[in-house]
Amino acid sequence: MIELATTLGIVFLGVASILALIRLMLGPTVADRIVAADNVFLNGLGIIVLLGIRFGTSMYLDPALIIAAVFFIGTVSLCKFLLRGKVID
Repeated sequence: MIELATTLGIVFLGVASILALIRLMLGPTVADRIVAADNVFLNGLGIIVLLGIRFGTSMYLDPALIIAAVFFIGTVSLCKFLLRGKVID
C-alpha cells in the first residue's frame, strides 16, 4: 500500500512541477516566476522525501533539509533584491 501511495505522490508532484515550469516560462511578472521557481523546488523536495519513504531509508532526508535551507535563503534574497535593489543593507 505504501508503494502505491508514494508512486501516486511522485506522479502528482511531477505533474505539478511540469505545470509550474510552464508558469515559470510564461509568467507575466517576475513575482509569478519567483513563486513558480519556488514551487518547482518544493515539488522536487517532496519527490526526494517520497523516495526516501518508498525505499525505507533516511539517507534522503539530510539532502532534503540542505536543499530546503538553500532554496529558502535564495528565495528570500531574490525577493529582497527585487524590492530594495540590493540584498545586503
